[in-house]
Amino acid sequence: NDPAGPSQAIKCLRRKLKSDNPKVITLALQLVDSTIKNCSAPMHAAVGSKEFMGDMVNLTDGKRGWEVRELALKLIQSWGIEFASKSDTLPLFHQTYTNLRVKGVTFPEADASVPIHTPPAATDPSAFSQPTQDEGKSAEAVRDRLQAGSR
Repeated sequence: NDPAGPSQAIKCLRRKLKSDNPKVITLALQLVDSTIKNCSAPMHAAVGSKEFMGDMVNLTDGKRGWEVRELALKLIQSWGIEFASKSDTLPLFHQTYTNLRVKGVTFPEADASVPIHTPPAATDPSAFSQPTQDEGKSAEAVRDRLQAGSR
């Protein structure tokens, strides 16, 4: 719960988004998507900063590959739609999306079936069940195989 955590995370992610390797950029974009879905307002504000959203727009030029461009557009579109109702506190999500649309950028077809926000984690300890005996044995078997493979 470090107040500087979101800005530090975004600083690291911005470096990854400037990589020459499309795979590194794609993985960074997937991580950003996960943080938006699983983190709260401070992280949303860090992602919705002028600097970060500017980096996202730069990825839409296609210079780092088609996959990077499409994923960046998909995320900008998703965030723009989802955060439109919060444009008073997080304006750049919707502004960025709208500005690109006005410029004639074609976005991928939106997947309306996937919500952007993941429900909050359960805080009731009884919500977490203990693994069954079979699940415990399976986990041990996987661990043993992984350890054997790394020798």
